[in-house]
Formats: sequence, structure tokens, C-alpha cells
Amino acid sequence: SKFPYPCLYLFYQVQILLPTNYDKTKKYPVTYMFGRHMRYRQAGSDTEMGDRILYSDSWNVANSIATMENAGENPGIIAVIYAQLPEFTPWENEEFMGTGKAYAFAKSVYAHFIPTFERKYSVDNDSRSIMGADVAGLFAYYTAVLFPETFNSCGLFSPSFWYNREELKTFMS
Repeated sequence: SKFPYPCLYLFYQVQILLPTNYDKTKKYPVTYMFGRHMRYRQAGSDTEMGDRILYSDSWNVANSIATMENAGENPGIIAVIYAQLPEFTPWENEEFMGTGKAYAFAKSVYAHFIPTFERKYSVDNDSRSIMGADVAGLFAYYTAVLFPETFNSCGLFSPSFWYNREELKTFMS
């Protein structure tokens, strides 16, 4: 599934990966993945949404889920949310125009997207993860610190901790 949701008067693409045996009477762990890389790819004769997070040219999440399911493990539900540099950066930076909108985006994800998503899908509220890479990794870290009661774990892949290093040091302390 994929559906847009409004935040900051914009719409963001979201892709949902459900377990193949998804049963809405059961509760599933959920991972909220954030990414910037979005492109189209061919799948057979149809054009479908693809990206570097889900498919084999990067994180390979879709194949990892299939491997887990084949081994009898429960991968849970994966929600991949796409945004851009401004939404993933907590502080303005004059080198990157329009940055510094992460707080508003994180608040919207926390207050609007997660509750809406978890009303639609059967999610175990005690088993939520957030993750991202690059500036999306910075955003995942920032959001996990802002809302520690919401996420049980945080996965960071090469987070952009170089971005506004002094502001980040202050935030971390």
C-alpha cells in the first residue's frame, strides 16, 4: 500500500510493507523508516514505485522481509516515509536553503501520522522503531530523542551528525 498524508501543507509519499500473512486480529511490531531516495523502476510490464530503501540496490528491505518470513520470523509492518532535506534537518543552515523544518515534521509524524496509521493497521504500540540513513538518520535520532516514550528502538545508518555540529552537541547534552 502507499498513500500520501498532509504535513506542513505538503504531501509525502508513504509505502507500507505488510507481512504476507497479515491478519488484522493480531498485533505487529512496526518500523517507521524515513528516506529521501525515491525513483521509479520496472516490475514486469508494470511501472511501480520503487526506491533505494526497499529493493536490492541499497538496503534491500523487501528481500530481508521475505527471508525473515521464510525462516518463520515476524518482520512486522514497515512504513517508509519519504521527505526531503528541509524536513529532516533540525536547524537552519545557510549552506542549505529552506532547512530546519524537522521539529514541525517530527511533531506532525508524532501527533498525526502515527495515530492515523495505527488506527488503520494492527500495530503493537509497545514495539515501535524508527530508522533512517544520512539526513533521515539525523531525523530519526532527533525524533527518538524528542519522543522517547514513542519508540522502543532507533536505527541509524550513517546519520548526518556533521550537519550543524554545534547545535547537535547542544541538543545531545
